[in-house]
Amino acid sequence: MAPDWLTALAWLSLSVCFCCAGIIAYDIVVNHRRQPMGVMNFVFPITALYLGPFALAFYWRWARAGGRTTMPPPSMTEAPVSPEAMPRAAAESAGQPARHAMADARRDGGHDPHPASARSQPRWVTTAIEVSHCGAGCSLGDVISEFVVFWAALTVAGLTIGAE
Repeated sequence: MAPDWLTALAWLSLSVCFCCAGIIAYDIVVNHRRQPMGVMNFVFPITALYLGPFALAFYWRWARAGGRTTMPPPSMTEAPVSPEAMPRAAAESAGQPARHAMADARRDGGHDPHPASARSQPRWVTTAIEVSHCGAGCSLGDVISEFVVFWAALTVAGLTIGAE
């Protein structure tokens, strides 16, 4: 049997992790900060179940989506035209292919539509998000399979399985 201090520490850790997962889930659902990729709405709270405050800090700093506005999107006639789209529109009206217009705009001092500085996240953040996506799936699979093994009382050659 585990020492009492270890049991207390485990319950404290579980409590903190569940609170962190709840904070992230609340932010996503109630504060309407849904992720652009739908599965990530589940990934971040699940990741908080095993990383706790580290996952919460990471989510808050790097992965939190912008809040949804209550204004409807502008119609196509009211939508502003970006400076990058102007050469394309002008070229298409003149019969020139758009890719040449974009190249001409960049060559003539125009803006590149996908500058390297547009990425605001370091590479390690992108990698951490990809890894948390994988880790959340594995963790969810482990939790589900352990409960199934326990509830079904599965055995191998008459012996209980280790997860039980």
